[in-house]
Amino acid sequence: MTIWNKAVDKWGVWQAAQHIAKKYDDDGYLRKKK
Repeated sequence: MTIWNKAVDKWGVWQAAQHIAKKYDDDGYLRKKK
């Protein structure tokens, strides 16, 4: 169960990171910085 919870936590963090990265990209933040 502990291993499963850790996997879920990592997945949640990854999903959040992807969501934030997409939001910045949609705002043109990443393209502006490059």
